[in-house]
Amino acid sequence: MDDSQALVQKDIFSPILANLTINDTGLILASLRALYEILAHGETLKKSHNGINPYINKIFETGQVGVIETLQEHPENEVYDEVSRLINKYFQTDQTNDNNIYNNNYEVTFN
Repeated sequence: MDDSQALVQKDIFSPILANLTINDTGLILASLRALYEILAHGETLKKSHNGINPYINKIFETGQVGVIETLQEHPENEVYDEVSRLINKYFQTDQTNDNNIYNNNYEVTFN
């Protein structure tokens, strides 16, 4: 087991996602970059997980996916750029309904 897998097993996503709600641009940026790197590692595990990045499923399980989407409205351009990079790489937005994020057959609806 590598470091990323160990961190995911210890529920690294909950504290990272919690950091995204704190009014500290540096912490938000560091957390977004950490998410990006962990999800990048998850891409290497797709072959052994039926073609699905298992770490994305873990994020959905936290129930906090909306926190990521909300950051698209952050006043700092650098935060917007980082969250856009994350969403564009690992999440696909359905063009017909802006309240849905789709990825790998998972659907999350935001109210």
